[in-house]
Amino acid sequence: MTARTISLSVIGQASGQLLRHGWRQVARWRELAAQRYRLAQLDDAALKDLGLSRADVMLESERPFWDDPRTEPRRAQRASAGWLDLRGWHMPGLRRR
Repeated sequence: MTARTISLSVIGQASGQLLRHGWRQVARWRELAAQRYRLAQLDDAALKDLGLSRADVMLESERPFWDDPRTEPRRAQRASAGWLDLRGWHMPGLRRR
């Protein structure tokens, strides 16, 4: 087995892991979008049973599909570790919205 064979094997494994992660991420985003859609379809009586207001539901359902509540603790952890948080910024000159 040569070094070239080993490196191709490692590249193949890494690309396979990347594809699996990508598919899982897309599936999660689809799940989030579907959940938010179903939440927005609930009537006021169901929302009252859940302890939610129509305003709460509107805020949640208007979130972009990639805004995953499961990542919030990691985002806070990165911010406390000194990572740059660009939420709320847009590109032209990176001015705060």
